[in-house]
Amino acid sequence: MPIDRRTLLKYGLFGTAVLTVGGIGLTLRPTAMVTPRSPLKVLTEQEYSIFVAFADAVLTGEEGWPDHRALGIVEEIDAGLEPMHPGIIGEVKALLGVLESALAGVVLDARVSTFSACSLEKRCAIVESWRTARTEVFRIGFLALQGFVVAPYYNRPEVAAKIGYPGMPAWIHERRVMP
Repeated sequence: MPIDRRTLLKYGLFGTAVLTVGGIGLTLRPTAMVTPRSPLKVLTEQEYSIFVAFADAVLTGEEGWPDHRALGIVEEIDAGLEPMHPGIIGEVKALLGVLESALAGVVLDARVSTFSACSLEKRCAIVESWRTARTEVFRIGFLALQGFVVAPYYNRPEVAAKIGYPGMPAWIHERRVMP
């Protein structure tokens, strides 16, 4: 079903308002910082820390599954962002800002702390609320961030073997950018 002009404007104005709220909110509460294992190419240390907190919530695997931190998944995401268009990078960064924002959290899900400072259980609940949100903007935001995290994780040979996936064909794997 095509989107009419009024709907497009409504989503645009709503998205702008949410991003504005997110940008202001970042200054109110500090991010729970995580030190990267290697120098970052695109993400700031704050954005890296938010991505790690998101990955913790999305990749809450069972005992015996490889840890995304040990695999350097967020470092791989950072390296993968480098060749992307600056507009896409800006959108990813803005989305991380909205997710992290304590002010946006108050408005959207009644939390007064930043996403990264929440307990793992609360972060999982926030991620689930974005996944099932009535507003399409949040569902799309969840899918975008989830795709960045899940794809490199399940393409790692040690993870792929656990689910019986033979992995990417060798010719693709050889061209892949690894941190």
